Formats: sequence, C-alpha cells, structure tokens
Amino acid sequence: MAHGSGDLRGVPNTLAADDGANGEGSSIHGRKGKDIVLEVPIGTVVREMSRRPVIEREDDFLHNPAWDDEKQGQDWQIEQYKKRNIVIESRKKKPEKLTHEIEAEERGLTMDLKQWTGEPILILKGGKGGLGNINFQTAEIKMPRFGTKGESGTEMNILLELKLMADIALVGLPNAGKSTLLSQISNADAKIGHYAFTTVSPQLGTVILRDGEYERSRFVVADLPGLSFRDEMAESVLKHVRRAKVVAYIIDLSSNSCYDDYLFLKRHVNLRIGLDLREILVCNKADLPGTEERMQELKTKIQMSDRVVLVPICAKDALGLRKMIDLMEKMIEEARAEEVAAQNEQERLEQAELIGAWSDRRYNA
Repeated sequence: MAHGSGDLRGVPNTLAADDGANGEGSSIHGRKGKDIVLEVPIGTVVREMSRRPVIEREDDFLHNPAWDDEKQGQDWQIEQYKKRNIVIESRKKKPEKLTHEIEAEERGLTMDLKQWTGEPILILKGGKGGLGNINFQTAEIKMPRFGTKGESGTEMNILLELKLMADIALVGLPNAGKSTLLSQISNADAKIGHYAFTTVSPQLGTVILRDGEYERSRFVVADLPGLSFRDEMAESVLKHVRRAKVVAYIIDLSSNSCYDDYLFLKRHVNLRIGLDLREILVCNKADLPGTEERMQELKTKIQMSDRVVLVPICAKDALGLRKMIDLMEKMIEEARAEEVAAQNEQERLEQAELIGAWSDRRYNA
C-alpha cells in the first residue's frame, strides 16, 4: 500500500509469506497463511521483472501411503474424477478477455502508486489450499481415498522505483542557487553552501499561498542536485521528477554562457522528462551589474510564449520572488486542468470499450 512520503531505503530485499497449515479430520479446514503488507511512499512505481512457481509438481493428487501397494481402488478413483472434471470444465463458458486484460498479462504487473491507496493492493496471491477426500464423494465413489495437494505459491521479482510527487522541478547547474531559492519560497530546510554539488539528493518543499487565513493554493517544488556534463548523473537525477508539470530552469546570470547553459539543461530534460513541458526561466543573481545584457540575450534567442516565460530574481535577497511564484501557480493550475481533462477522456474511452465488449457478449449469447 502507498501512503505518505519518504524513500525506499527501508524496503527489504526479500519478502516471504508464511505457509498455511494442514487440515484435519472431521472436515476441519487448514489455517490460511499470514498476509504480508509492504508499505511504500506515494510516487512508487512497481514493475514485475519475472515470476515462477515456487514448487514444480508433476502430480496434484495426494493419497494415503498405505494404499500405494494396492493395484486397485486408488487409480480408478482418480481416473474417474479426471474424466468427470474434464466434462464439467468443457461445459463452462469462460468470458473473453478484454484488450487491456490481455495487454496486462503480456507485459506483466505494472502499477503507478501516485496517490494514497487507502487499502492494500493485492499483487501476488498464494496458492489455494488442497481439498480433502470428502470433496470428491460421488454416487460412484462412496469413500474417496484421495485428496489434492495445495497449489504452489508464486515467486515474483519486482522493481520499485520512486518518482517524486513534485509539481515543479528546479533544474540547473551546480551552485546556480536552487537550494537558496527553495528555502526562500517553501518550508524546506535545504542545505546551502558556496561550493558546487551542495545538494546530493532531491529535496522537496511545499509552497503554500494564502489570502488572509484562507489557503488559496499549494504545490510541491523539488530541488535537484546540479547537473554535470556526465549523462549517467543526469539520468540518476532527472528520473526522480518525471511527474513534474513545470520545469524551472535556474540560470546563473553571473555565467558568461547563460544561453548555452539553458540549451544543455533543456536537452537533458527533453530526453529524460519529456517534450513540450511548461518552462520558467528563473534568471538568478539579476542584482549583479552587467546581467541585463545576458538576460536580454536569452529573451532574443528563446521564443517566449504562454508555456515558456522568463523572470529575473535574486534568490539570496528574495527579490522578484512574488512574480515568480504567481507564474508557477498559474502554470501548475493550467497543467492540472489539462491532466484532469486527459484523465476524463481516458476513462470515457475505457468505459466505451467495456460497453462495446458487453454488447458483443450479449449479442453472441
């Protein structure tokens, strides 16, 4: 089940549910095995890598060892049961599987736990218990001398990947001022230093906007470690924020290569997060002399639109942050509205598929 925030460091490498207990005489059922519930933070993606039975069996039947030496009785009972079962199964009409059910079986288990689940979600079932001899009593077999073994459990290898539930990702080169900005606009206690790679892991902060005592809006901002020129590092950093609705490029105006820095950052974002994202070019250190020309160069070379805006700030002195926060709020609201519309359309298509499949089954019947 998914709840709260955090990370996956407390998740054990191996989990195994307990076995059930054997049944007893007088039609007493055996005890079920105890369930195991794994708690993961919201934002976890679960992917099935492989699965196989724990036990490979050639025979599903169980009988008293004292009857092994008898050449009659046990064999004909089992053979008769098999023939009877084949006839019964052939009469059952199994419903056709829907397209999404077939696709799910082919690709294996995939779940995106991007919201609180409330109740645990079943991802792996234990094997059904075996049946005692009394379950096979028929008019021909008055005293069955066999039962069935319990089904084998299943072993599954899964991959857990945590994608942060951030609305905005702060992306920039080392020492561009991302942590300073996060600490100024949110409740995050970000580590700040006058050296590169101060932030070694993603940090989250919540921005809460109020009109008096009324909370108008809130959104989550992720401060990422600065991107270097190693592709491996860019992949490890940006994979955490693939859910981000808005990318805020933190451009250091004290650099002589502001435009090239932006192109470098945007290339990695396009490759690892996605194209056509809403962008805010946050030009930090705009209080320094000579930065107006560099900012004008960015405006000239980058085509501005409703989805790409530029705002100058000084994170250290909290200058220009109000305008930046208003832009963030506006972009997030637009992105959330688009997300809801896309989700409603997806649900409509799935409902249409279900109605079509139900109509086909009714017509064929």
